[in-house]
Amino acid sequence: MTDTTFAALSTRNEDLIRKSLDAILFVAPMDTPAITALTAGASSALQTPPQGWHDVGWMDASNAINLATGVTASPVDSFGSLYPTRSDITKMSQTIAATCQETNAITMGLYSQVDMSAIEADPITGEIAYSDPVRPTTINYRLFILWVDQSGTDTIYGGISFPRVSVTALADMKMDPGINAMARGVTFTSYPDHTLGYARRNFLGGPGIKSRAEAMGFTVGTGS
Repeated sequence: MTDTTFAALSTRNEDLIRKSLDAILFVAPMDTPAITALTAGASSALQTPPQGWHDVGWMDASNAINLATGVTASPVDSFGSLYPTRSDITKMSQTIAATCQETNAITMGLYSQVDMSAIEADPITGEIAYSDPVRPTTINYRLFILWVDQSGTDTIYGGISFPRVSVTALADMKMDPGINAMARGVTFTSYPDHTLGYARRNFLGGPGIKSRAEAMGFTVGTGS
């Protein structure tokens, strides 16, 4: 070891602090191809999702998307030790809560647990009618969160893929006298997709990541 200073040891870099300045929540039926990449080409251009992915639309600014991860561990206590001598993770849970402000077929179907693809508007009046199921059947979906930071040639895209989720909680729908949007709060629970081999996959891309990869601590591949 050699003499040094606190400043010399610090590698803090404010350029690596990220914000999600905007985000899109995509939902798709289970038979839709999963999103496997955010960008392509030397320009790291954002790519269009496969056919079948749908944006839920505007979300509440103060409570748009909330990601929660739960970990349950089983410690082993041993005679003579003040600390556990072994600990194993026995349970993982991941939930995604979103507050959707738009009233559209996607958000209505999620909140009521109804497949809206078979619901049609009346050809004369345009009226839409459907019933919430008395005994809902669990519907699995694919979910993808796309967020963006910075802009222009410094744009950074982030993505989180949940290849299999279901709705496990609903928030109260409030009808205020012209104050707030009649939002639909939906909580999804994530499960592994055994074909794809994961329950959550994370992406970072865009020209802003390409220029920062090494500063972030990653080795840039050779492409071979």
